[in-house]
Amino acid sequence: MTDTAPTPATFQITDRNAMAVEIRLALAANDMSVTEFAAAVGVGVPTARSWLRLDKPTSPRAEALPKVARALGCDASDLFMADDVRDGMNAAFATPGAFDKRIDALLRQLRGLKALRKMAGA
Repeated sequence: MTDTAPTPATFQITDRNAMAVEIRLALAANDMSVTEFAAAVGVGVPTARSWLRLDKPTSPRAEALPKVARALGCDASDLFMADDVRDGMNAAFATPGAFDKRIDALLRQLRGLKALRKMAGA
């Protein structure tokens, strides 16, 4: 990634970077690299990286959202973070020491959902 990692005390999820956070979490849950993700969506690596930036993110075009979701094994609606989720994550990021624990818990949940989908044949 070209951007530097924000510190937990200064990081805030906003309307502008919420999709970048969702995509980052899904990539981590799927153990997928940016290069693999870009190839699966059919875009260049620089484009995929621009979608992951936290400081000045761009979002995939509307017509690319189904491809993004398919590559990440989710529904397109999963790429849009609900306000209550965003507020809860911001609260977790503001608490010293809770940042890594919250991210780990979210990744475990995502991996569990992925496993359930596989078992269900989705």
